[in-house]
Amino acid sequence: MKPLPTLFVSFVLCAACATPSLKGRLLNAERRCNEGDSQLEEAEKQMAKLEAGEAVRHLDRAKAALADPDVDYFPEHSLLRQRLATDVARLPQVRADRAKRDIQDAVAQQFLKLEKGVPPLDQATQALARPDLQKGGLGEARGAAENLEGILKQGAALEAEDTAYAGTAKALTLRLTEFQVTLARAQKRLDFVAGPGALLKEGEGVLESVRTTKDDEAKAGLFSRAYKLLVRCSTEGKDAFAATPGLEKATTQWEGQVISLGTVVSRCRSKSQLAKHGFTATTKRLALARANAVKAARKLKRAAVKAHQLIQK
Repeated sequence: MKPLPTLFVSFVLCAACATPSLKGRLLNAERRCNEGDSQLEEAEKQMAKLEAGEAVRHLDRAKAALADPDVDYFPEHSLLRQRLATDVARLPQVRADRAKRDIQDAVAQQFLKLEKGVPPLDQATQALARPDLQKGGLGEARGAAENLEGILKQGAALEAEDTAYAGTAKALTLRLTEFQVTLARAQKRLDFVAGPGALLKEGEGVLESVRTTKDDEAKAGLFSRAYKLLVRCSTEGKDAFAATPGLEKATTQWEGQVISLGTVVSRCRSKSQLAKHGFTATTKRLALARANAVKAARKLKRAAVKAHQLIQK
């Protein structure tokens, strides 16, 4: 509480001889002015902290105290009421400053969230470019992108309030758009490996089994099966390249080596020719063997007939 003005102290002392009613009003004036002064001090502290709501609460109490008619007996009542009016007039600026600070705090918090959300996207981008990318890597990449998208949506309202944040959000939104393209190409790469790539592996496996097969009938069946698999590999691979230009340059991990998807199709094509030639050669041998068997059977039959004739003589 501020010390009472000397003029008012003298006034109160002189009022000792006043009537009881006047003395009571003078004491009430002192009490209400002290209350008003205290509430104004608290309101000004709250305004310094940009707490407009709390300041209004104390200003209302000060206003109520200074509205008491007895306050007019206080020599400096006009100064207190002017102080009240000045504090009330400051409220719009206090609210504006608080809104500005709240925006600054929100922007700072948003940047902190982005600092945590961007690195996983960087890691996902690098992972998508690896030749040994697996399906699980795609899931992690999508999760990183969705997380960053969520953060940007949370801060969408701040873009109109802060130009620096708006620039950052715009750049990251563009990056997410580009990332979706990268993600889609990575998905097509895995689809290729699961499609034509799997056909090549299966076809090569069938060709490998030919080496341990001695029966030409079985070999012919294996060559035929391998040929169909490898032709499918070549056809589906070409279709994939036509649908996604540049996909043939993408790489994948293959039997310990890094090769392009274009190389996969080339191997399908060359291996299919091997299977075709193997099938042709095997079927020729089978045909020759069958022809020889027929000749042998005919020769044997003629010999049997001749032998029978000799016996009849």
